[in-house]
Amino acid sequence: MKIIHLGIGKVGKTLVDQILKNKEVIRRTLGIYLIYSGLFNSKGGIFSDSGIDIRDVTKFPGNAVIVDYDKVISFLDENYIIVDTTASSETYGFLDLALKKSCYVAVSNKKPLCGNFNHFKRLVQKSERRFFYETTVGAGLPVIRTLMDLILTGDKIVQIQGCFSGTLGYIFSEIERGIAFSEAVKKAYELGYTEPDPRDDLSGLDVARKALILVRTMGRKTHLDEIKLTSLYPKQMEKLSVNDFFESLKNLDPVFQKRTVSAGKKGKTLRYVVTMDSESCRVGIEEVEKSSNLGSLKGPDNLIVFKTERYLANPLIIKGPGAGIGVTAAGVFADILEAAKLM
Repeated sequence: MKIIHLGIGKVGKTLVDQILKNKEVIRRTLGIYLIYSGLFNSKGGIFSDSGIDIRDVTKFPGNAVIVDYDKVISFLDENYIIVDTTASSETYGFLDLALKKSCYVAVSNKKPLCGNFNHFKRLVQKSERRFFYETTVGAGLPVIRTLMDLILTGDKIVQIQGCFSGTLGYIFSEIERGIAFSEAVKKAYELGYTEPDPRDDLSGLDVARKALILVRTMGRKTHLDEIKLTSLYPKQMEKLSVNDFFESLKNLDPVFQKRTVSAGKKGKTLRYVVTMDSESCRVGIEEVEKSSNLGSLKGPDNLIVFKTERYLANPLIIKGPGAGIGVTAAGVFADILEAAKLM
């Protein structure tokens, strides 16, 4: 299997390392031979149909001659898998073209799935199961696969509820321990849980994208602006610099402290929750019972609760690390291997 990899950032680099360290074991045990034929970042990349020297792979971008990935299109066929670990909304066209040329595709990038609904259909529903997107929701957790298995075996989804953000899960766990909101965000930033601009997490937009992917996987023609979304900061903070934003977060400390105390008096705690059913989808802060599955969740773990006709009295629950560079990369790696088994 020849790999063309878009996006050699934190997750991308970790995925490269995982593949290189394990490719011989995979060759011996599964008979699958993984070859890197292309590596691309936002400035371009390197490509060789016969495979890139491992030294160039590990040193990328190094001093290699940079080419645009559009120039590799003529080489694409069923022996290729395109891997997208970018955070770009500009990769859809290339992914769609790759699928038309019988390539396989594995992505952790949510954005190509969250724009035009017809784009989602072309990637997911019309690709003859050559498109893998497990890590777009829950990192390495089997959320997409579980949802698809439920649907394909004739079960009916009544409700999906959960905490889909390891970053926000960590922040609310810290607030529950008595840490000020601004300090909790700062700690999450220092630990590498947040994006470079923490507003990408605190806006709730990333969680809304995950919710949208699940809703669309269920077959509903829903758009991102139809999801009821509550941000953790007021609109006037959107245009501040990152440093000024951090400083202004202190003004929100009394608000979150008051809400936390109020919830505590009722035996509840605050969580950033996704709730979706047959009619609506909402994303925002909710008070939940401390003794509940959501209320007992700690740190950056994710928890997804599937309530269906079969799992009505006793819902199906998926819980575990839903964020982190290593588990996300490993989830994409697993999708690559699933695709390779179909070749």
